[in-house]
Amino acid sequence: MKPIIAITLDYPQDNAYAKTPWYAIREEYLKSVADSAGTPFLLHYHFDDIDDVLSRVDGLMLTGGAVDIDPAVYGEDIRSNEVSINKKRSQFEMELFKKAVARKIPILAICAGEQLMNVVLGGSLLQHIPDDLEGALEHHFNTDRHLPRHTIKVDERSKLFEIIGKKEYMVNSTHHQAVKSLGSNIIASAHSPDGVIEAIETKDPDHFCLGVQWHPEYFQSEEDKKLMRYFVNECLKYKKKKL
Repeated sequence: MKPIIAITLDYPQDNAYAKTPWYAIREEYLKSVADSAGTPFLLHYHFDDIDDVLSRVDGLMLTGGAVDIDPAVYGEDIRSNEVSINKKRSQFEMELFKKAVARKIPILAICAGEQLMNVVLGGSLLQHIPDDLEGALEHHFNTDRHLPRHTIKVDERSKLFEIIGKKEYMVNSTHHQAVKSLGSNIIASAHSPDGVIEAIETKDPDHFCLGVQWHPEYFQSEEDKKLMRYFVNECLKYKKKKL
């Protein structure tokens, strides 16, 4: 009865591994799902297979990675040299997310996944935090990315607070973009001390759809373990409904 959870892959645009196109993922994404009693299922970027795949899985994890959404999608020009667009991955994940939402498949969106979730639902992004937010904390660490770096304050009215049961705790940080304006039917459920939105969730009480800016898959805290277990349990509930 383990739920099957679809996980998106990064799609590097260099030849560090192979001269032909290749996918990549860190082990922690898969291990965190498996350790939370779920079965990870890796996705390939074939648009024609999205409906078939979603009919077979019980949850969706949108992973992070070296990918920024083209600002044109949310009505802006590129304003920073730090923006790194990966159109194939973004276009696939946007279509995947839309169809998963329509089916009310439980979704956990991580880092770049959270940003994609917000944009698809009509929101916008800070293209490069140091340029767009005066006095911002350092949010992008290139080394020891798993280590907690700053606190977040959690909205007590949010699903995130219901899951974690804490108003404040430490998270890791490895991102240069963040949510700016919220998409429709979304609330901001956590912020960092400088005001950066660190978690979002949809208002639909019948659909688990939550995005976080940090990386809970590293399992560096009990809070992150709680979040992953809750997500996998929501996927199990979805699976049982289909039986």
